[in-house]
Amino acid sequence: MRSRRLFALVVGMCLLSSSLIGCSGPAGGSSPGDGLTSIEAAELAWKRGGSVVEQAVLWRMIPSSDKKATTTQLLNDWQQSDRSAGWVVWLADRASGDWFIVAIRGTKVVDSNLGTRAWTATPMGSDWPDERPAVSMKEAAEEAKAQGVDLSTITWTEFACDYPASDFRNRPLWVIACSETLDSGAALNYRIFIDGITGTAIGAINERDEKMTLPIDRDALQQKRADTHEADLREFFASIGQGRPEDAVRQLAHEA
Repeated sequence: MRSRRLFALVVGMCLLSSSLIGCSGPAGGSSPGDGLTSIEAAELAWKRGGSVVEQAVLWRMIPSSDKKATTTQLLNDWQQSDRSAGWVVWLADRASGDWFIVAIRGTKVVDSNLGTRAWTATPMGSDWPDERPAVSMKEAAEEAKAQGVDLSTITWTEFACDYPASDFRNRPLWVIACSETLDSGAALNYRIFIDGITGTAIGAINERDEKMTLPIDRDALQQKRADTHEADLREFFASIGQGRPEDAVRQLAHEA
C-alpha cells in the first residue's frame, strides 16, 4: 500500500511538472531576458566592429539573425519591449566602400565579417548615427501607429540609411511594411517611413510605389479605389464604343 502511494505521488508530480512546461510562452519568447532591443543590438555591434571600421556609421539593421531574411524575429511584445530574438547590423565606413556586418542571435554575436558594399565612399551626413540609432524601433512604431498604421499587420521593418525607394534614399530612417485587408475586401500593402533622426513620419507608399496621405484614412482609400474603378470602366466602354479596342486593352492592362 505504501509503495502504491509513493507511485501515485511521483506520477502526480510528473503531471504537475508537465503542465507547467506546457504553459511556457511561445517559441520566440517574450520575457525581459529574450533577445535585444534595437539600441542594445546596435551597441553590441559597435563593440565588435567600431574598432575595425574607424569612421563607422550605423548603416542598416534588421530584426533577424539572418541577413537574407524576409521575415522578422520580433518578440510578441516588441511594441512595448523593442526586442527581437535576432538582429543583423551593418556598420559602414565613411572613408571607403567597406562595411562590417554583425549577426546576433539572442544576446550573443554569432558571426561578423568585413566586406565591401561599394567601389567608392558614399556621402553621409554628419548627423547620421554611429553607435546607436537616434530613434529606436519602438519609437518608430509609436509614430507609425499615430499615423494610423495597424501594427498587428506588420510584415517587415528595418533601419536603413539608403533604403531603395526613390523618394527616401540617402537618409537614416525606419521602414515599416504592412499588409492588411480593408472592410471592402481589398488588399492594402504599404510602407511607412519614419525619419531616423527626428522620429517623425516623412511619407508612405503603396505596393505600386504611389504616395499615400498621412495619417492613413482607410475610408478615403476605399472610396478613391471605387471612384477610380468607375472612371476606368467608363473609359473602357467609351473606347469600345468609339472603335478603339487597342485603347480599351491598354486600359484593362493599367487597371490590372
